[in-house]
Amino acid sequence: MTIVPVILAAGNSQRAGSPKALLKLRDKTFVRHILDEFHAAGLLDVIVVLGAAAEDVAKELANTGATMVVNHYYQDGQLSSVIEG
Repeated sequence: MTIVPVILAAGNSQRAGSPKALLKLRDKTFVRHILDEFHAAGLLDVIVVLGAAAEDVAKELANTGATMVVNHYYQDGQLSSVIEG
């Protein structure tokens, strides 16, 4: 059995004021911390679902080996991102 984690990074983050995925947590962005933890656990095939800030998050994750998919319907809620992933 193969486990493929899915990171949901598609939301607007209206309350945060900027994309949560790109908020800094110590020396890295939030999404990069999550991806690095999956890699450290031996889960190298990771899917990241992008949406509102797709270009910025994709740029942050360039050359990480993550598979990125864009949810064009991210405003429909998290379930739409789960389905896309």
